[in-house]
Amino acid sequence: MSSGIRCVFFSLIGEAKGADLVLEAARNLPEVEFHFYGRVDCGFKQRFRAGLSSLPNVEYHGIFDSASGDVLAELNQYDLHLLPTSWPNEGVPGVLVETKSAAVPSIVSNCCHNAEIVKDGIDGIVLEECTAQNLSAAIAGCARNPDRLDEMKRAALVSAERFYIDRYVDLIVSELVA
Repeated sequence: MSSGIRCVFFSLIGEAKGADLVLEAARNLPEVEFHFYGRVDCGFKQRFRAGLSSLPNVEYHGIFDSASGDVLAELNQYDLHLLPTSWPNEGVPGVLVETKSAAVPSIVSNCCHNAEIVKDGIDGIVLEECTAQNLSAAIAGCARNPDRLDEMKRAALVSAERFYIDRYVDLIVSELVA
């Protein structure tokens, strides 16, 4: 593997979640590491295996066992989280909150609620047009500007506080009592 920036994809591995775009970005950016975690969609297995075998900068780690492993410590090993999903039923992906808590900015598609969770240019990047070329350009831009990437990492960690239940307990209790 290369010694450059490290990207992580932590989701169902398939076209609807954008794994095909991440593989294409890996092809475009051989100096960047791409790490995949998750179950591989049956219809995408052959294409994913082909990408793994032909791209030395791509590694598959299997399905992360969150019962015995520390997901935040695992995610914290990476510089960028990638979720270029086009899945129309995408809710609020919990992994976006987890990556924030691990101080890892995300590059996401402008799909469903992603742009409400990731503030473009502040704690991550929202791709208006989700293509492999735009994903590659966003990753390359972060690699070229480590100071900006560090700022996004700090902002991601700070923004994670918006999602901590402790912050809302008093409000929830007051609503229940009223």
